[in-house]
Amino acid sequence: LTRPSIGDFQIKGLSYPKDRMEILRQTGAFIESPSFYGNLTGEENLEIIRRILQLPKDSVRDALELTGLYEFRKRLASKYSLGMKQRLGLAEALLGRPPVLILDEATSAADPENQVEIDRAIENLCRGKTVVIVAHRLGAIKLCDKVAVVENNTITCCGTHEEVLEKNEYYRRAWADYRAARAIAYSVEGGVQHA
Repeated sequence: LTRPSIGDFQIKGLSYPKDRMEILRQTGAFIESPSFYGNLTGEENLEIIRRILQLPKDSVRDALELTGLYEFRKRLASKYSLGMKQRLGLAEALLGRPPVLILDEATSAADPENQVEIDRAIENLCRGKTVVIVAHRLGAIKLCDKVAVVENNTITCCGTHEEVLEKNEYYRRAWADYRAARAIAYSVEGGVQHA
């Protein structure tokens, strides 16, 4: 949304900033704290966006199924838990299965069960599209082809998950913390089934 002070980039042959609006139409985005109309159902919230983007009617059902929310589609958004709201935000970003998806802290407020659902949805989506994930919780990061570690606004290491894990102490500690927290969450939740 912000114009760069220098440089440009291309997505599928479109140049930014010249083709900014068309790039935005082809890019799904999820922000840390999505907002919804509380007096509408999850399905109705997505339907508004579907109409604005002029997407096929079945794209709402598809997005709800991808995020594990289909059975809760008739529930008012105000009655969704924080984790469910994050999954609804992800569903919004997935409407029409855009070729480019930007996820900014998609699991930051999710409880372990919702985090598992979000990780599964991201894993299903990564095939055949460009997905940029910004995260402190590292669950979906290992799915990425490239991982970049940003420290003090500078990329300090870049490579595959394994390469960065081997080269970067900051990432190694963060990954160990993530794995420990996840192990504790699974033992507490009990019912969560995901490796």
